[in-house]
Amino acid sequence: MADLSDADKKILFGENYQELAKQAQIASGVTDRMKAAQESAAKMDGLAKAAIFFAVVAILILGANYFATSFPYSQTLQVIATATLAASVVVNFLANGKKKSILAAVA
Repeated sequence: MADLSDADKKILFGENYQELAKQAQIASGVTDRMKAAQESAAKMDGLAKAAIFFAVVAILILGANYFATSFPYSQTLQVIATATLAASVVVNFLANGKKKSILAAVA
């Protein structure tokens, strides 16, 4: 979503909108460090979800290849899919661990 320009914010919120925004931020108890940590944690969560997606696709390829349902059995495809599955699992665990450590450092 696009942010408003300074001129638009002055029209909508008044001339002292920056001071009001700082007071609201202080009142909420959320600091810039907490916001940055939450954004980093969200990135790690997205990376973990992408790893899960690739793991599921690798499992589907492994199953289809093993039972030769869509194409003839290929040992090379089996090895590549297994390596992708293993890498996805490792990335998922690392991303979740990094996310937890980021959130723990801020709390």
